[in-house]
Amino acid sequence: MGSGFPFPVPLSLIGQNIALNFRMIRALISTPDLSAKRAFLSANGVPDPINFYGLHRTDVPWITQTTHAATIPVDVVPENVTCAGPMVLSAAPAEEQDPELVDWIKQKPTVLLNLGSAFTYSRTHTRNMIDGIRLILESNPDVQILWKYRLSINVLDFDWQALVAPLEATQRVKVMQWLPVDPSALMETGYIVAHVTHGGAGGFHESIS
Repeated sequence: MGSGFPFPVPLSLIGQNIALNFRMIRALISTPDLSAKRAFLSANGVPDPINFYGLHRTDVPWITQTTHAATIPVDVVPENVTCAGPMVLSAAPAEEQDPELVDWIKQKPTVLLNLGSAFTYSRTHTRNMIDGIRLILESNPDVQILWKYRLSINVLDFDWQALVAPLEATQRVKVMQWLPVDPSALMETGYIVAHVTHGGAGGFHESIS
């Protein structure tokens, strides 16, 4: 979906572009449980469900989290499209979910480093991120970092704790395998000054909200 190819696609890249489109189609049609989902929706009165070739439907409402001031400008917004802005939900205030963590982020303006629930770190990812964190700490002495870090299950015999220990020893970095507080609730505290995400819709719209 994001090849980075220039547009119009030059002749030298047309073959690769066709191959990418075939891979995209294959990925869509091989989505797990796709047949079961289609059957369920059809049985419940949804005509032609999950039709990847018929996504443009002018006869149905389309509600999007898009915020006009925080997206790529477009010339035409179809009449059936409603731009509702971020739709996020916090299960409870951060103080209720984990008062100890909130006490920590209150100490200094905090950078939330959260690359999403599906992302796991390799050795290279880990070392590169540690280098980036060091740069932030050195150039911004008044901030601290809350880092959600999950090691890939494919990485064996890797002492990541020894690598992050010097960062934690500064008392300005907290490394957690899983965030015990909804990211949206953390940002609602007002103590998060920057949110580093993987660029996905969830983290982006939580930040915008």
